[in-house]
Amino acid sequence: MRRSIPWLLLVLGLAVMARPAGRWVKRAWYSWSAARIWNDCKTRPASGAFGEPYAWLNIPRSGMDLLVLAGADETNLSRFPCREQVGDATLVMAHRDTHFQGLEKINEGDVILVELRGGVARKYQCRSIHIVEKGDVEPLIQKQRNNDCLLLLTCYPFHCIGPAPQRFLVVASPG
Repeated sequence: MRRSIPWLLLVLGLAVMARPAGRWVKRAWYSWSAARIWNDCKTRPASGAFGEPYAWLNIPRSGMDLLVLAGADETNLSRFPCREQVGDATLVMAHRDTHFQGLEKINEGDVILVELRGGVARKYQCRSIHIVEKGDVEPLIQKQRNNDCLLLLTCYPFHCIGPAPQRFLVVASPG
């Protein structure tokens, strides 16, 4: 019995690590394939179809260089950040523990670069950062609906284990 305890602990440890390791491999695959996907479609105009590549998001300070898909659902969000249009504002959302993990390094005044399909490039500047309760984020987003701005949304705190109770919202204006 005593000899089997180390083996049992090893098997349990591997079982516990399997899911996070699988997620890491999946994220690495999507990151690697993102550049190839973007290079294949960036010169063609977007059709507006749900789930198609929409833009390439670059935030130099945080080291983020990401493909953004059109339309958000559970499947798309597990692969890449996703974009939704809210009036004149563009909302990009992603998981805090994957694609938007680097967002914790952003500061007011930082530059955010967005390359749209068809070669259109837009430059934004982080105007404000809001940390709010989960239920309070929608009014903040709706407040921006008449502004030409970029909103970046993820859960907060970044290193929370389990469901995060708050939201991290970056408001960036052209410039």
